Amino acid sequence: MFKIVLLAALVAVALAQLPSPAIIKVETSSEVGVLLNEFPAETLPRVKSWVFARSDAYWQEIVRRQISLTSYKLLYRNLWYGSGSGKQALPVPFDQVEITFTSPPMEKNYQMGRNAISRTYSVVAYIITDVASAANSDPGLGTIGGTAQENFQLPLDPYLTFQRTGFACMDEAQFPLDSVDSEGTINYFDETCGPEGPYNFDGGCNQCHCTVTVSESCRSVLGKTTGKSSTTIMYTRIPVNMTLVNQIEALVAFPFTTTFGADMVASIPSMNHNYVVYKYLSQDSCEMLECNGGGFGWRRLLYFDAVHINAGTKPLEIGEIIYLENDPNSFDPLLFHNLYYWDTCHQHPHFTGYAEYHYGTTPGHKQGFCIMATGREVNARWSPITNANFDCLHQGIQNGWSDAYNAGIPCQWIDVTDIDTSKKAVTKALVMDSNHKNWLCEGNLNKDANGQPIWIPTGEFTATGQSIEKQSCSTSPGALNNNHDEVQASVPKDGEGLITQACRDVDHSLGPKRDCEYVVRSQGVSCTPGATVSLSCSVSGNAKSQILRVCESSRALGAGTACRFNDAFTLSNSVISPGAATVVSFTCPSARDSIEIGGNYATYAGPAWNKDAPAAINCNVV
Repeated sequence: MFKIVLLAALVAVALAQLPSPAIIKVETSSEVGVLLNEFPAETLPRVKSWVFARSDAYWQEIVRRQISLTSYKLLYRNLWYGSGSGKQALPVPFDQVEITFTSPPMEKNYQMGRNAISRTYSVVAYIITDVASAANSDPGLGTIGGTAQENFQLPLDPYLTFQRTGFACMDEAQFPLDSVDSEGTINYFDETCGPEGPYNFDGGCNQCHCTVTVSESCRSVLGKTTGKSSTTIMYTRIPVNMTLVNQIEALVAFPFTTTFGADMVASIPSMNHNYVVYKYLSQDSCEMLECNGGGFGWRRLLYFDAVHINAGTKPLEIGEIIYLENDPNSFDPLLFHNLYYWDTCHQHPHFTGYAEYHYGTTPGHKQGFCIMATGREVNARWSPITNANFDCLHQGIQNGWSDAYNAGIPCQWIDVTDIDTSKKAVTKALVMDSNHKNWLCEGNLNKDANGQPIWIPTGEFTATGQSIEKQSCSTSPGALNNNHDEVQASVPKDGEGLITQACRDVDHSLGPKRDCEYVVRSQGVSCTPGATVSLSCSVSGNAKSQILRVCESSRALGAGTACRFNDAFTLSNSVISPGAATVVSFTCPSARDSIEIGGNYATYAGPAWNKDAPAAINCNVV
């Protein structure tokens, strides 16, 4: 009984010490649509009838997806305006928006021949934070009645954005090369990206496009592909209404508790976003050197998101990681007591104690390259809206914010190549142990008389025998007890992967460019390496239009590579409609190494309109 009374007293004291709340009203209105242009003509009557019959709930998901594409700029807003602007992060709580439709679904024609069924809408949401961070987020929000705004050009149809626009709208700045993945485009979408010269590989990526060179602006490509929708987000500081404050704070998954310090908690829904893709790892690639214990060549990789939320009431503090991106000699590991080391391949510091991954007994190899706040998870007065940890030079995680390692980032996977799925899929536990070495302070840092962290030995040493130290910490009660998380994840049969699974965005990933709901048609068809292959393909007269996707095949794996629309090893993606035969042409894969000698491809098939029945595709070499 005494403990319960004491706990209640501590909570009461803590609540009394909460900062004064501020409310920012968020409003926007725009238009969303379902793109029709990519569907073959014979499917359009069925597609249109189905879309017009959808409920408001179907359209609300499209609105949420569209406005969530503003995330990148709103999270790193200070990088757009510069340090002297006074403008900082203004993230919208997308899961709490109230959506009102202002028109029924209508079929419309747009510029560049775009055709869609679309609706107009308006959105209202409320940001709850503290008075100080509301004022710091924008000069216009320093007083009640003050305003701020942000303008965007967003895709009319926000699904399959990467498949439709390629890298034109993907901002890779601050990410390792080859991080962009079609399943996580929300993390990269930036409609302000324009044409750029080739990346010079001098230090980290500091422009929109580094993996590929893009010669056309995002806005131009949007107009030609998805159609674009103008959106203005308006922010207004309104008088405090404690009923509204309490109502919204009651929705917080991590309520204010007696954890008076940092406390990292994994997001289970994020771990459930996992899927298998195929990737060729060359012997000298960074991923082969740093992440993969299984070997080089074609590998099956279990991708998954890892999002760690600071559910405590104070920031997770790390500090300044000082170095020049184009000068490895500028990084001194002794300044940070060898807790970080310089990675010569990625050209930035790495931290080895962030997390440990396993799939069953198969280990992963996580490299923490930048611990920073990438999303605001707690919409409450004890979570600032501004973000002090917005890049790799100012590392840490604000209270109520999260650090996301989204699927696709190098090493954010487990190599499952050697798991036997020749006869059936395998389901095992995907395990993540966060802060497994207790090198991060989940609590409050102990500091000396000058306010500087106190460093203590971890008991581990560098390869040259130097002591690795960590910051002395008064750990929050229970903070280390919630660092083990696991979900069940499936590895499909050989040659299968993401594209053979059910669509995650049910009823929204539609049409020939989707990366889901295909079946294996053939696993290893021979051809002459480097030669053009032409196939004459058809479906029976009473069948519906089908998609034939052609992928590279691996001799080492004895299977196809289940390629996605944007993968470099996707050889062809063609619509086969009833009637005259369709000629499908592609280049036969060339040799990659002494084992993967080329001359092999695989095919996958599925209906062009997801709701139609699959049908046999008959192909002959011409």
